[in-house]
Amino acid sequence: MTLDCLKDVVGVRDCGAGQPDTQTGHSLVYLQSLPGISVTDFDKAINNESRNALSRIDELLGLAIQEVSLDVQNALQGKYELRTFIENDVIGFFQDDKVLMPAQTGSLTGLEIRMNLTPYLKLFIRQVKLFCNYTGSVDVKIYDLVQGKLLDTVTIDAVAGQVAVVPVDLEYMNDRQRLHLFIGYESAFDSYKTLLSTFTDDGGITSSYTNSWMFFRGAKLGNSVPKLRENLYGNSGTAGLSISYSLQCSFDEHLCNIKKLLAMPILYKAGALIMKEMKYSKRLNGVITCYAQDHLELMNSYNEEYNLRMAQLFQNMNMPASSCFSCASMVEARSVLP
Repeated sequence: MTLDCLKDVVGVRDCGAGQPDTQTGHSLVYLQSLPGISVTDFDKAINNESRNALSRIDELLGLAIQEVSLDVQNALQGKYELRTFIENDVIGFFQDDKVLMPAQTGSLTGLEIRMNLTPYLKLFIRQVKLFCNYTGSVDVKIYDLVQGKLLDTVTIDAVAGQVAVVPVDLEYMNDRQRLHLFIGYESAFDSYKTLLSTFTDDGGITSSYTNSWMFFRGAKLGNSVPKLRENLYGNSGTAGLSISYSLQCSFDEHLCNIKKLLAMPILYKAGALIMKEMKYSKRLNGVITCYAQDHLELMNSYNEEYNLRMAQLFQNMNMPASSCFSCASMVEARSVLP
């Protein structure tokens, strides 16, 4: 999850200059509720590098959201232990005897991944590897078995008898629903024996591996059937497929859950950034030269109000129960000198 959920918190009303108001009716608060904010005046202040006032305001709103997010996380560090990684591991282990496993024509072969209903977790896949007896391009497909939907395709340039590696940057949120994925490729050629984990029994035909958060199983799906759980079958090993993955905590989800509480801080942070830009604008016109002191005073006023709103937010903020967040230890170690 990204912070897109916060983009509609602060909007721009009555854009003027023939510009449509695309956000009216969707935002919690509006920039023009702050004294001194005028889209028309800001358009006269922006530098040549910016296209127009609305595009620059949109950029500054995005910057305000990022700064508020960082300020929230930094402020909570003293009260809570905010974990970044829950797990960092590999699924699919190659064997040193290079035993060939026959192709399973008509099927996609690979592995099944199921994430438990644990909030604030996301699955991050950083590498996909394939060990097979084939040279050429192989499409490894990632399906959502709940929707029967193709999410991503990773193309691997395979070389027979060698482990081919592709770095990826794929991220999947469970979104408080069970995440259920299948990762596999069309089994038109032999692959080398690859066990699900170091704990897998070599002879297991439906080998699986489970930890506190995840379930993994060697699996296959028919090429022509809907890519749903009901059509999934267990398989021996992972057919030469291996992934490097991590389970990461998503603080963004918590920020999205408290978006109404963040509306005013984001508003004042954005106002301060706009006034800062007007204060230091290189353009010479009446709006800039005559009202420079006003811009400075408003910038300082918005920053003060921002700090006040954030302090109020932290006074009553409680973090949810999760493996990602826990209360910081109140025990303090001290050295006592004789």
